[in-house]
Amino acid sequence: MGNIYFYGLKDNDQAKLYFNQYVQSYPDDPMVETAQYMLEILGNQSLPKEKQTKDGITNSLPKEFALSQNYPNPFNPETQIRYQLPADCFVTLIIYNMLGQRIRTLVNQKQPAGSYTVHWDGKDDNGMMVASGLYLYKLNADRFNKLKKMVLLR
Repeated sequence: MGNIYFYGLKDNDQAKLYFNQYVQSYPDDPMVETAQYMLEILGNQSLPKEKQTKDGITNSLPKEFALSQNYPNPFNPETQIRYQLPADCFVTLIIYNMLGQRIRTLVNQKQPAGSYTVHWDGKDDNGMMVASGLYLYKLNADRFNKLKKMVLLR
């Protein structure tokens, strides 16, 4: 419901209310992480320490490695995967099917510290649409390894 107010009706106050209620009512739900992220966007929570760029622009710098639940989940036709790097490192972000077969490599490069959002369009490395189902995405960055599940519904 908070997404409707935020994206559709552009009513940030009402969106904050719904996201806060969700976090308080369902603390063990995996989607709480997404609601908390939306609260950060809405300025409801303090952001991590800041970093000054060469241009004098201030950016938030994460304090620890993190991989968030994709959003939306379930999704069709596209989803976003967010992650945070507190230091420069080599990063791989790979999508797997439930048989453990690599479906798509989304990131395979060295990246500077920061927060990232990657979009997956539901296609494999050959550009073919994958079937509906449960998929895994895995982030490897420095010594941080995290695996999460997502659902594609066609």
